[in-house]
Amino acid sequence: MATAENKRPRSSGGVERPPSRKEILGRKKAIKELIRKAVAVKDHLAQFPDFHKYERSGFSIYLESGHGNQLPVPMRKYIQNLLKANMKGTYGSEWTSEEKIKRREMVAPEARYILICQYADSDIAKCFMKQDSGVECAHVTCRGGRLLGFVHYRFVVEEDVPVLYVYELQLESSVQGKGLGKFLMQLIELIACKSQMEAVMLTVQKSNTDAMAFYNNLGYVISSTSPSRVDPLVLLYQEIVSTGTRYLYVDSFIFHRLEFIEAMRSCARHLNLKPSANWRKASNARGSTTRLWLHNKLWRDATAHVFVIYLE
Repeated sequence: MATAENKRPRSSGGVERPPSRKEILGRKKAIKELIRKAVAVKDHLAQFPDFHKYERSGFSIYLESGHGNQLPVPMRKYIQNLLKANMKGTYGSEWTSEEKIKRREMVAPEARYILICQYADSDIAKCFMKQDSGVECAHVTCRGGRLLGFVHYRFVVEEDVPVLYVYELQLESSVQGKGLGKFLMQLIELIACKSQMEAVMLTVQKSNTDAMAFYNNLGYVISSTSPSRVDPLVLLYQEIVSTGTRYLYVDSFIFHRLEFIEAMRSCARHLNLKPSANWRKASNARGSTTRLWLHNKLWRDATAHVFVIYLE
């Protein structure tokens, strides 16, 4: 069903003709339509009834779907608290700014959720009673049970490829190590295939070695387009270009003491591009040289890997 990046199908030998503008626009239109259709599905989990419940050695949990802009307040608070418990140590001093970003991401309309819930036997019995009486009860909701984790995913375009991007997979410590993470990633790949996505992608902090090992074992590899594989100065240059020379200055991540204009020229030489006339010189309090600070996003990209698996 899925292949690592280095096994991605490639064209057979020979020199390929570059695609025409019409072909490029046609593919972009087709990808946009795929994303639109995937986002329009109200409940992706409903298409996979075998994944509504996970059982192992007496341990039972149930899965439910959710949308970012429809999460009730208690569920939002739970997600915030679990993110903090699991990720604060990984991000260290960067957590304060990172938490603000994650709080905005979690409630976005395009955010989709798989919610992991545990119920009392009485709640499950009520559900089966409804089924016996002819009332539809495909899978129980999380409104009466205890949340144990969640998956936050979206349908996006990355490098002109339609992908299902896993923003978060967070589980409470009590349910880790029980095979649940693998089960959830299998479901994610099924959803991606059903939605005609070409890949599943996700970001893992370099310091989170356990998570990197987990995804490696599932066949995920670091993408060749992962920003962690790119010179940070190049990332900085690309940020400046994409934002119309709107830049932030200093970051101890880059230890080279270069004047701003010199750093930009270095980027330009690296990319074989001509420096822009409106690059400006920035100086520190001493009025001499400055250290460059990366934008928060660039910092995250430089300290994290993007993993990918391509779907057959």
